[in-house]
Amino acid sequence: MKKYSIVILCLILVNTCFSQLTLIPEIGYNQSVFYTNAPSTQVVTSSINGFQAGVLVNRTLGKYFFLQTGLEYAQKGSYQGRGSQALYGSDVTDKLTYLQAPLNLGVNYSVTKDLSVFASGGVYLALGLSGTRKGSTQNINGTTTADDTKVDFTNDNSGNTNGVTYIKPVDLGYDFSGGVSFKNVLVKTVFSQGFKSASPVGATLYKNQVLNFSLGYTIHLN
Repeated sequence: MKKYSIVILCLILVNTCFSQLTLIPEIGYNQSVFYTNAPSTQVVTSSINGFQAGVLVNRTLGKYFFLQTGLEYAQKGSYQGRGSQALYGSDVTDKLTYLQAPLNLGVNYSVTKDLSVFASGGVYLALGLSGTRKGSTQNINGTTTADDTKVDFTNDNSGNTNGVTYIKPVDLGYDFSGGVSFKNVLVKTVFSQGFKSASPVGATLYKNQVLNFSLGYTIHLN
């Protein structure tokens, strides 16, 4: 965990060593879901609501391009339930929170003096902070029990422990964004997805997938 925190700090320091910087405080709405390769007859997933807030740092690269990083508090997770042919399993909602740092390359085009459009893409690194699972589980005999457990952020995949849900401590993925800015106010949409499964248990993929809508305000530092 410590080495990933150092990576996040380095990303920020590299960006802030340059001139022509802008700070962008942002707050927005997340619609998140687990992307899974499990057949829908066995596992179904659907999105849950969350929010995201943080401060991004942009460094201008010439007339059109910019480099972006920052720190964000991001809520992710998903509902996952039994498919139509599943004889047993869980119907639960996992709510996860992360400290996230993006590293994106973007392009900005001025339509008028006050209006511009922009797009960017890159990668993100997110460290798990907290999480919960709430719902129910049905065993092979048809007995249903409550499944309200805490989340343990670990890479240990040795097995399940009652009362614990395992999630990997690091979520590394890619993102693409686009938006519009008018004077100092901007609105944007971001799509992101993890490269690997968020769960360390089993072979089934459960990748964090998030659609974000944010409102921000640009602060020019020079």
